[in-house]
Amino acid sequence: MNSIYKSILLILSVFAILALTAVFFPQPNLNVCGLTLRFPTLSALFSDTLPPDNRNVEEIIAEAEQTFIMPATDSAAIARADSLNFYRKFFNESPTRIYCPDNNPAYLYPLFAAFDKAKDKQVHIMHYGDSQIEGDRISGYLRQRLQDKFGGFGPGLVPLQQPIPSMSIKLSLNDSIRMRYAGGMIGKRASHKRYGAMAQVAELNTRDTLVYSMKSLRGHDIRNITFFVGNVQKEFSVTIGRVRQSAETASSVKALHFNTNGIRMNSATAKIFGTAEVYGVALTAGEGVALTNLPLRGSEGTFFTAVDNEAMALMLKSLNTQLVVLEFGGNALPALRDSLQVDKYCKRFAKQIRHFQQILPQARILVIGPADMAVKIDGVLQTHPLLPLLTTKMCQATNLAGAAYWDMYGVMGGKNSILTWASHNPKLAATDYVHFTRRGAERIAQILYESLSLYYDYFKFEKESM
Repeated sequence: MNSIYKSILLILSVFAILALTAVFFPQPNLNVCGLTLRFPTLSALFSDTLPPDNRNVEEIIAEAEQTFIMPATDSAAIARADSLNFYRKFFNESPTRIYCPDNNPAYLYPLFAAFDKAKDKQVHIMHYGDSQIEGDRISGYLRQRLQDKFGGFGPGLVPLQQPIPSMSIKLSLNDSIRMRYAGGMIGKRASHKRYGAMAQVAELNTRDTLVYSMKSLRGHDIRNITFFVGNVQKEFSVTIGRVRQSAETASSVKALHFNTNGIRMNSATAKIFGTAEVYGVALTAGEGVALTNLPLRGSEGTFFTAVDNEAMALMLKSLNTQLVVLEFGGNALPALRDSLQVDKYCKRFAKQIRHFQQILPQARILVIGPADMAVKIDGVLQTHPLLPLLTTKMCQATNLAGAAYWDMYGVMGGKNSILTWASHNPKLAATDYVHFTRRGAERIAQILYESLSLYYDYFKFEKESM
């Protein structure tokens, strides 16, 4: 019992000391010989640690979605003029707009032209990101809506082993393998740079046959299966059903392709044997839109320049990749201390954009900035002080590099919006005040899709007016 009383006394003593510092040092910051000491205020100790915020998420989202609605008119001539004014206002004022280089929506036209031809030739989208997109969050919603509109099915590229379960595909192997990652996933780097388009590689040295099961979820069927392999030692083979595809000794990337002859399947099993590197498995329809979810937990998104160009370029081109989405920035923020470091990070990030432009010049690049993130300052949870600057600088650096930017922070509602999303019922953000919940990720993905759709509508509007 004495130990319990001592513990209680210790806790009370700590609170008493904190309270006394708040009384004798009413200013939260005190400068001593150039060193800033921070003291808690009484309000921070004994009141809510969230700043007052009366905004409602539904109101924020409703205001954003209102910008997508074009006003109705009676006359065809007036309708055209009003439509043109509506689009121009959206491109210049809406917080949900896509910031295109030189504020010119024509930057996205090659992508939209590819969408219109997707029934004849599959269009692939690569969605790279950090933990914010794990489990196919955001990507899954975009994929479903785009496939509903332009055709296609399947989850796109998948790894041999999933570090995080996905909402779209369930993968399983009968044995453990070595997975290596180009970014994030600390401690799991390869001794080489051959990661391929997924920025990850499975290093296989199988004495026994591996059984690889693929089960598509959420109605995503499988019609085409392609294994991308490289650094083959002696011989490597994959067998699906009665079809066996093999690759002989070679260092370059080779695609082992399987076609179900039009039969739509929701599951398949492959038998894998040999020594090689597997850079990914494509599960697609062979037409329409394919969208790959590529989360790399902990990554700042500045690793692409360290990936072997040949393997990545070959895969991206063979998949007809027309859009690369880079959703990063959140993991860089905790290490940034001032505006100079923000500038340095944005310069490193711009190099990644130029890297993709070099290996995939026909593709469009869309950068999605970080969501709002809260940290405690003097005991009060609030937006990270450098986040607004980071989003502004990332947008500027992206546009200067010749790519498009979408401001997720601004779309959420700006400063302290993550607190509002986290307090919503049901929760739209987790109580780590960093990540969306699945429901919140779907809401933000819906706004992104509607924004992209409006630019597509303008593309059609201009085309019809010619």
